Amino acid sequence: MPDYYEVLGVRPDASDEEIKSKYRELVKMYHPDRHTNNPLQSLAEQKMKEINEAYEVLGNPEKRRQYDGGNASVASSRYSSSTASSYEALIAQATGDLSQRLWERAVQLCTKAIGMNPSRYEAYAIRGMARYQQNNHNNAIEDLNAAISRGGREEAIYAYLAFSSAELGRHADAISAINKAIEMGGRNPNYLAFLAIQYETIGYKEEARAAWDEVRRIDPNNEMLRRRDQTWRVGGTYIDKKDAGTAAACATCVLLDLLFNCC
Repeated sequence: MPDYYEVLGVRPDASDEEIKSKYRELVKMYHPDRHTNNPLQSLAEQKMKEINEAYEVLGNPEKRRQYDGGNASVASSRYSSSTASSYEALIAQATGDLSQRLWERAVQLCTKAIGMNPSRYEAYAIRGMARYQQNNHNNAIEDLNAAISRGGREEAIYAYLAFSSAELGRHADAISAINKAIEMGGRNPNYLAFLAIQYETIGYKEEARAAWDEVRRIDPNNEMLRRRDQTWRVGGTYIDKKDAGTAAACATCVLLDLLFNCC
């Protein structure tokens, strides 16, 4: 059973008012409306689910008594509310910095948060996303895998793991990770387009065609699909139909850049 006191960042002997106040503070930090249309939305949604679940128990005196009675070790622990609160505050700041493209500051805040509580996944996830943006892909992959091993299951974690893997030419790993993101978050057309690109890159033509066909069905105006339709595959590279006499950049790189702007 989760440690609901740790989730809310309060001591086991916290008053009802302290629990209510902390809950309201966390709702302001993590409400998904603050992270609409950015990669942290799924992370915020998961955090809100955990916070609401904890408050449903600890905010109800009878449920709290039952919870404490069945979790004597939790109730008697010397859990530090200041440490938990500091961790949550650092994660909230890092989340904001990531949304504002302050990559290095997000990395520094997450590193500090990991020092406080290395068993939680959020700081690893956010630091991995920031390191992807810094083109630090080996360390990004290490962080994102650490987040997954600690319980992180948001689609954004797997998506960024796929993106960094692709940048390092690990296309099989990228395919595995983006399929997991699709499993977690649904048939996102940009994820499907990314999947198609990976299949094309390693020569899996039928799988690539099936993925592009699905993108065309569910999002016929998809910008990545439009870019793809403007190119031909020739040898191992893509040539722009408008100027077949000049070599174009690798389509994987071009379309990946477009994908990251869309996500």
